[in-house]
Amino acid sequence: MRPTFIVVPVYLIIYSFFLVACQGKKRSEAQPLLDQAEALMQTHPDSALHILAEEIDTKSLSPRQQADWAILLTQAEDKNLFTHTTDSTIRIALSYYEKKNHPLRLMQACYYAGRVYQDMGDAPRCQDYFLKALQTGAAADHLTFAGMVYGNLARLYIFQDAWQEAMPQLQEAARCFGEMGDSVRLSYIFRDMGRTLSMLDRPDSAAWYYEKALVHIPPQEELFIINELIHLYTCQEEYTRAYGHMQELMPVVEAVTEETDALMPVYLSIGNLYRHLGKADSASYWLHKVVDESVWGDEIPPTETEVSAWYYLAQLAREQRNWETYARFRESHDKVAEELMEATYREQLVEMQYRYDYEVHKNESAQLRIDYLSQERDYYRLVVLSALLLAGCCVILYYLRRRIRKHRELKSRIHALTRESEQLIGRNNKKIKQLEKEIVRLKTENNDTLEEVLIQKQRAGELEKSPIAQKYLQGNLWEPTNQDKKELQETVDRIFPSFAFRLQKAFPDMDKTERYLCYLNKIGITSNTKIAHFTGMSPTGIASRRDRLYERHLKSKSNRIIFKEFIDSL
Repeated sequence: MRPTFIVVPVYLIIYSFFLVACQGKKRSEAQPLLDQAEALMQTHPDSALHILAEEIDTKSLSPRQQADWAILLTQAEDKNLFTHTTDSTIRIALSYYEKKNHPLRLMQACYYAGRVYQDMGDAPRCQDYFLKALQTGAAADHLTFAGMVYGNLARLYIFQDAWQEAMPQLQEAARCFGEMGDSVRLSYIFRDMGRTLSMLDRPDSAAWYYEKALVHIPPQEELFIINELIHLYTCQEEYTRAYGHMQELMPVVEAVTEETDALMPVYLSIGNLYRHLGKADSASYWLHKVVDESVWGDEIPPTETEVSAWYYLAQLAREQRNWETYARFRESHDKVAEELMEATYREQLVEMQYRYDYEVHKNESAQLRIDYLSQERDYYRLVVLSALLLAGCCVILYYLRRRIRKHRELKSRIHALTRESEQLIGRNNKKIKQLEKEIVRLKTENNDTLEEVLIQKQRAGELEKSPIAQKYLQGNLWEPTNQDKKELQETVDRIFPSFAFRLQKAFPDMDKTERYLCYLNKIGITSNTKIAHFTGMSPTGIASRRDRLYERHLKSKSNRIIFKEFIDSL
């Protein structure tokens, strides 16, 4: 079983690495396409849109690549003037980058989310995301995006007639594009500033910004800025300046071959200027082009421009005292104005209902967020509690394992000590038996020694009582003969049968004099003077002979007492 438990996890690990490698390969193939689309975004947005929509398989993208793809696709659609109808794509980027620390990408995601909701008419949510884009902290380092956010936020306020709120946003956008040197975008901002100042009743400042916008504005937009200048100067009764700009405008207008509703404000401004200049026919011609249903069709909803055109036509008829025509134009004016008011009222109701629904949705989202945070808090509490319990269990298991290990070690030590004790007891028992045997042997030897001591004492008494010993031990000094010396030796050998052998063994190279000295010591004569008398030597010579004999064979210092004890032991 053990090889199976080892091989199966190894195969699973290898298979996992294989899957990751394959997935990484697919992702690495998609990344160059994303980079290429981002590089083409500013110069060829249509090619970037084709790459993003047709050439990239979104199923093979990583979460971050999907988020980048969503931002780039929304950006490409925006640059190709697509009207956004759904937020499903940009929500991918928002849900990813709201959790990641990437200020630039989060600002881009919030900006394009604002653009999506701007196209969808969701003003509150559009404003929220534009403000979030500015709050990411990346605006200070990426002035182009910051200027775009400020500009679109200002247009949102302008769309809601919040002119006072729009002006600071336009000033910030102008600062950003001015620092970047982007004259085209700056021209659009100047145009919006002119419109805003015009609505704030500051015509001189508005005209100044309009004139600045004309310097770098694209040709297709120049027509509408000149038209707004004509309208501004007409309202200020500066007809000469208005007429001068109209002369610039007329060749462009007369060259138009296809009528579009975007030209209605231009026709209105020209007709109104002609009315103020007293050119009734020209005024009537241009004002009728605004309200001519054969040109625009009856499907176009009423606009402020059409209401103004009917009003100017009615005023023109009144100035000509054509009361019948005036009544007819006033009736048309009132009818269109009423239709516009009803449409505006319906739009306001829809907007109010939408805002109400938005607030309800916002409150529900907030409540859901609170519930989610509460559940998340409970979840984290559970996780922390579980972690603490797990840590406690791990600590307990650690200490239990440590106790078990110590118990096992202690048990092993006890077993080892027990074995050592048993071995020691066995060795001690052997030693005890050996000591008992030794004690028995020593007792036996001691008894033998005691017996021998007694025998030695008896023999020493017998030797002392022998005639020859008494003769030597008597107080009178006499001259021993060879026979006396021989008798002394025989008597000692008879009483101590092993003395001669032991003496010869102790002093193998001694001479006759030294041997005679030892026999004299055996019978108890130790005095150097007496021994000198019996041997015919000097006392000093005797002492020297004795000490040299002892030291030569026993390697130790000697005196007459020590020498006597040694002789007695033989």
